[in-house]
Amino acid sequence: EADCRIQALALLDELAGDGADATAAAAARALRADDPGPAEALFAALGEGADPVAGRAALLGGRLADGRVDLDRRAVALTPDNPDALLVAGRTARSLYHYREALDWLHTRVRLYAERGVEDPVGLALARRELAYTCVLGGQQRQAGPLYKEAMTALARHLGQDHAEMAVCWQQIGELQELQGEDDKAVTLYRKALAILERQRGAEDPSL
Repeated sequence: EADCRIQALALLDELAGDGADATAAAAARALRADDPGPAEALFAALGEGADPVAGRAALLGGRLADGRVDLDRRAVALTPDNPDALLVAGRTARSLYHYREALDWLHTRVRLYAERGVEDPVGLALARRELAYTCVLGGQQRQAGPLYKEAMTALARHLGQDHAEMAVCWQQIGELQELQGEDDKAVTLYRKALAILERQRGAEDPSL
């Protein structure tokens, strides 16, 4: 996010030049005050044109929007029972280190899937895994263990032990072990994840 802001400000300052573009100058001032709205609007407009900076503007406008957790808050407020909105909001908040919000949204998402009962067991398992991973990153490692156990039991039952989603689980639990200083255990789990992915996707797949 910080890198995106730096690049956006550089482009805005470039556009503002010696005061020739008042809109860009105003957008730069707003962005420095933590309001990306004017910059997003300007970049969106520039991205529609054929100007040499159109590509940069379109890219940075998208990156600024991706980093705006306030947009996700609004989406969740408007559609509080939408698992997709909760997932996007939770991941955005997590990427910005807003772990409390991320955990709240992802807890809600797990609850919504659980209320559906047996309708979507894989969806519930993946929701639990997403919550568990956020617990790991947010310093609540003890809560992650039971969530991973439930998620992996369901995924193994419905998808099989050798499914790529199981590899993601082993990789994430490896991160948990690494954070706890259990490096040897982490390496074992990472190798297990790699072995599954290699069998499923081939040794040359970029995901490995």
